[in-house]
Amino acid sequence: MKNYFLLLTLLCLSLSARAHDAEVDGIFYNLDAANNTAAVTFKGDNYWDDDEYSGDVVIPETVTYNGITYSVTSLGDDCLAGCSSLTAITIPKSVTSLGNGCFEWCSSLERMVVDAANPVYDSREDCNAIIHTSTNELIAGCQNSQIPNSVTSLGGFCFRDCYSLTSITIPNSVTSLGDGCFADCSNLTAITIPNSVTSLGENCFEGCSSLTSITIPNSVTSLGRNCFSACSSLERMVVDAANPVYDSREDCNAIIHTSTNELIAGCQNSQIPNSVTSLGDECFADCSSLTAITIPNSVTSLGEWCFAHCSSLTAITIPNSVTSLGEWCFADCSSLTAITIPNSVTSLGEWCFAHCSSLTAITIPNSVTWLGENCFCGCSSLTSITIPNSVTSLGAWCFSGCSSLTAITIPNSVTSLGTRCFYGCSSLTAIYMLPSTPPSTGPWIFDNTPLEKVYVVDEDAKTAYQAKAPWGEYEIVVMPTGIEEVGTDKITPTIVGYYGLNGKLINGKQRGAVIVRYADGTTRKVLVK
Repeated sequence: MKNYFLLLTLLCLSLSARAHDAEVDGIFYNLDAANNTAAVTFKGDNYWDDDEYSGDVVIPETVTYNGITYSVTSLGDDCLAGCSSLTAITIPKSVTSLGNGCFEWCSSLERMVVDAANPVYDSREDCNAIIHTSTNELIAGCQNSQIPNSVTSLGGFCFRDCYSLTSITIPNSVTSLGDGCFADCSNLTAITIPNSVTSLGENCFEGCSSLTSITIPNSVTSLGRNCFSACSSLERMVVDAANPVYDSREDCNAIIHTSTNELIAGCQNSQIPNSVTSLGDECFADCSSLTAITIPNSVTSLGEWCFAHCSSLTAITIPNSVTSLGEWCFADCSSLTAITIPNSVTSLGEWCFAHCSSLTAITIPNSVTWLGENCFCGCSSLTSITIPNSVTSLGAWCFSGCSSLTAITIPNSVTSLGTRCFYGCSSLTAIYMLPSTPPSTGPWIFDNTPLEKVYVVDEDAKTAYQAKAPWGEYEIVVMPTGIEEVGTDKITPTIVGYYGLNGKLINGKQRGAVIVRYADGTTRKVLVK
C-alpha cells in the first residue's frame, strides 16, 4: 500500500532534509565542526531529485575542507538512496553509523565492501553485504549478496527494492526476516525459507511480483501484516503440515491462522475453505491476477484492504453471513462491474469501493446505517445507486468524482451530508431530497458539479431549503404528486426512495408513498396500494 503514501513521504523528506555543507571529490558531506566529524549525505534538499552517486564509490576515512580535516564517521539517512547507477560501495573503518535507507532503490548495486578493520560492521567471506558484527544481523545487501552461515537475522528493508536480485539462499543460521526484508524485489522468482526461521516481518515479501510460490516451514510462528501483498504472480502457498500456528488446509493455496480460522494471505489460485470465518486485513491486497473467488457462508467479516487493488477481479458475491466490510475493502478494483451487498451488512468502511471505476450500479441494503468517508469516491462509471431509508449520514467525499452520476435520491432518514460529498460529480444536474428538514452539510458538497435543481417533497420543505445554505443557491422544485399505482405505466417505474412508510404520516400530509422514476426520467410521489 505504500505507493499511496509515497508522495507524502517524499514531501516530508524534502522539507526536513538539509542541503550538504561541503562537496569533496564528488561526495557530499554534512560537517560537525565541534567534533571534527563528517557525515555522507546527498546533494540537495531532497535525495529523490538527484542520482548523484554512480559507478564505484569509495568513502574516505577523512575529508579536508577549507583547511580543516574531518573524520568520516557516518552515512546519513537516505544518503545513497535512489542512486540507480551506483554499482559498488566501499565503507572505511572510520564509519560506525549507517543511517536509515542508505542504499534503498540502488538497483544496480553489485558490490558492497567494509574495511576489515571496521569495529562495527563487516562484509565477511566476501559476501557483498553489510553485517552488524556484534549482532550478526545483515543490514544491507545487493544483487550479488551471499548470506554467510554466521548471519542470524536479516534486518529490516535489507534487500528492499533490489530489483536485480533474482535468487538468494538463506542459510539455516537465520532465525528471522525483518520488516520489508525483500519488499519490491520484483525479479525474485523463488526463495526457500529454512526451518530455522521463526518469524517473517511486516511487508516481508511485498511487491515480489515475480515470485510464483512460497512454502512456510513448521518453524515459522509469526507472519507480519501484509507479508505477501502485491505478489501478483504468486500461484501456490503451502504451509508445512507440522506448523503449530498456520495451515493451508484442503490445498487451498492460502495461509490460515489455525486457531482463529482467519485467512491471512492468499493468491490468485486460492480457494477459501468452508471452515474460514474471516478474511484478514490485506489478505488479497494487490493480487492483480485474481479474477474470481468464492466466499463461503462461514465468513462473517472482510478485513481492511482485503481485496484492494485486485485490478482483474470482475465480480464477487458477498454471502449473507458477512456483517461488515472493512476500510478500503474493494478500493481500486478497477474491473469490478457489479456487486451485491447482502442485508446482513451493517456498515461500509471508509474508501470501501473507492475508485472502482467500472462499477455502474449498486444497491445498498436497508441494514446499512451510514456510508463511510470516500466510500464511492472515484467510481467514474457509476450511473445509479439506491440509498435505503436506514442510512442516516453520508461521509465526507462519499460520492466525489462519480462523474457519470446524473441524479441521486437522498432518503428522508439522512440527517447529514459530509464535506465535499458530491465534489466533482461532473454530470450531476439534479438531486431528490426526501427529508422535509434540510440535512446538515459540510462545506463544498456540490463544488465542481453542474447541479441545477433540488427536488423536495412539498411547499413547506421548499421554504425550508430555500432558507438554508447551500440549498438556496439552487432552484428548489416541489416534486409532483401522483395517485396512480406503481406499475400502471407502460414501463414499470423504478422505486428510488420512500416518502412515508407503513401508513405513517409525514408532516401530516402524505402516507404510504414511494418516489419512482419513469423511463423518461421524470420522478413522482406514488401511492402504494
